[in-house]
Amino acid sequence: MAQFQKKISAAWSSSDPWHSGYQLVKKIYDSTETAVYQAKRMSDSTDVALRLSTANHASANPYQTHLKHDNVIRCFEKSIVKIEQLSYHLSVLEWGGIQNLRQWLMQSKTVSLDLILQLLNGLEYLHANGIIHADLKPENILVNEHEQKLTLKLIDYGEETRLPDGAFKITPEYAPPEYQSGPTIQTDIWALGCIIYEIFTGRVLFESCSTHREEVSNNHQTKLAFDKLKTLPEPFRYVCFRCLQTNPDRRLHSVSDTIRLITRQPSPQMRLRMMKHYLVYA
Repeated sequence: MAQFQKKISAAWSSSDPWHSGYQLVKKIYDSTETAVYQAKRMSDSTDVALRLSTANHASANPYQTHLKHDNVIRCFEKSIVKIEQLSYHLSVLEWGGIQNLRQWLMQSKTVSLDLILQLLNGLEYLHANGIIHADLKPENILVNEHEQKLTLKLIDYGEETRLPDGAFKITPEYAPPEYQSGPTIQTDIWALGCIIYEIFTGRVLFESCSTHREEVSNNHQTKLAFDKLKTLPEPFRYVCFRCLQTNPDRRLHSVSDTIRLITRQPSPQMRLRMMKHYLVYA
């Protein structure tokens, strides 16, 4: 890993033509496994992101070129490149800006329903194409503001990775109780509830790894979550409540269910069902 970091650091000034056809603008991010650069495609001056990944990384190149959706970052091409005699995966990605959802929430004082719907539409598209995001969190959601219009893009989707001890790698604050059994659609549904809560409050629902593990490992988890959700307006309180059920079978079954709850006026029958759910944990 240290060798990879050293080589990635050298990629910026390397004489190897790994970014042929693209002019590097600046480094956006690097870690022990990946590095991302802002670049300009020289043929038409289009801004893109170049993502380098070490070849032995389990999910080194998860992006798929056939995916095309306004709220999912697009991959234009994928290849293997050589940098100082080592091989790396290179993904040429659509440029979605550098501001993630957490950074946007720190600056914004209003809740954008359109932004929530963009998040839901992007996630619904991934699921429809058989892709589980597996690490949905504000840092993996880009928000670009141009001419007073907000555009949301999901990134780093489908990166199902394991740690050396065999455990699944996922951000604990957005991980459901059963996450070590492997990512499923319900993994994303749980994280969705956490993120919608955060969009409204500006606060992380489960503040730390230890607090999260304590709260989700006992039978009172849903009651604790419900207490925190009381400040949310309907139908978002009910949506989050259903996303954050400890038992995955009791959660909303799909993102489509979430969209229907948010975009449709609740019927009297739905209001009664919501009240019955709440009374169980009141």
